Amino acid sequence: MGTPLYRQESAFLSMGFPLSRPTISNMLMSGSALLLPFYEYLKHLLIVNKKKVLHADETTLKVINVGNKNKKQKCYIQAYTTSANDLPIYIYEYKYSREGKWPREFLKDFKGYLVADDYAGYNHIPNVILQKCMAHARRRFFDIYKANKDPKIELIINMFDDIYKLERIYKEKNLTSDEIYEHRNGEVHMALVNKLFNHLDSLNYSPTSITGKAVLYSLKNKQELLTYLKDGNIPIDNNLAERGIKPFVINRKNFLFSNTEKGADSSSIYMSIVQTAKTNGLDPKKYMEHLFTKLHELNVIYLSLDKEKEKTKAFNLMKDLLPWSDTIKSMFKMKEVSR
Repeated sequence: MGTPLYRQESAFLSMGFPLSRPTISNMLMSGSALLLPFYEYLKHLLIVNKKKVLHADETTLKVINVGNKNKKQKCYIQAYTTSANDLPIYIYEYKYSREGKWPREFLKDFKGYLVADDYAGYNHIPNVILQKCMAHARRRFFDIYKANKDPKIELIINMFDDIYKLERIYKEKNLTSDEIYEHRNGEVHMALVNKLFNHLDSLNYSPTSITGKAVLYSLKNKQELLTYLKDGNIPIDNNLAERGIKPFVINRKNFLFSNTEKGADSSSIYMSIVQTAKTNGLDPKKYMEHLFTKLHELNVIYLSLDKEKEKTKAFNLMKDLLPWSDTIKSMFKMKEVSR
């Protein structure tokens, strides 16, 4: 729920439980340690997902005590999620900087397509092909149009929207990924794509002007913006990850900051499991209670995930705890959730 500890302290006290903030913090840390193997299991399943498509986004997080690191430096929460056609998994990961080494480390075992914004840290990751967000490219023109209502800019926006209209039709018709691939590479779709980029290529705005920069961005990133033509499972934009990062942003407005890096790691673990549970339509509170009980019984916390045999054993022990397993759905499913 994103409730800061000082509010929890007051709430518990009003109910007759004098729990201090340090006590609650220690309880949360112990709980996240118990959940860590399951978090790592979800991360593993996200990396080896069947559709070979991932989304990524990031947001800032204030951390008070970052040890001997530069305290003026912004800290970050990186978010990764599977595609809308895959099992819903959300992983949040705390990092003290925005260096490109973090996504490279996270995605080192991933082979497939990554849908992302223009953050340079996602570039040049081995075995990863970028789909840059078409909505970001469109937004550059939309922001200009909001300011000047130029009909020439409106024309460009309409060209983007014509492509989006086809994408909505594919979704409304529940087309398979193979059918989407065929439609995207058919005459109608490709005519709209070529119309947009040929028009942008014909424009003569100064490259230093706002409009010129917007045009140049789309032309420079044309290959990455059109990666979605290669596979029907690849979405045209990164809206799924942007929606996925919002729960953390909303919670951050409540708790404002993490006091320590361990606290930030702990928050990432809880948020990953809660958001994954919610997106699978589960009752997150009851599901979390079940996880704590079962993970304690299974003793997976004592298995080393750095050793392949023990990691495999831990993952096998936790299979029935996955949010889409028949057992879990029968116990905690509340509703169907559209992504």
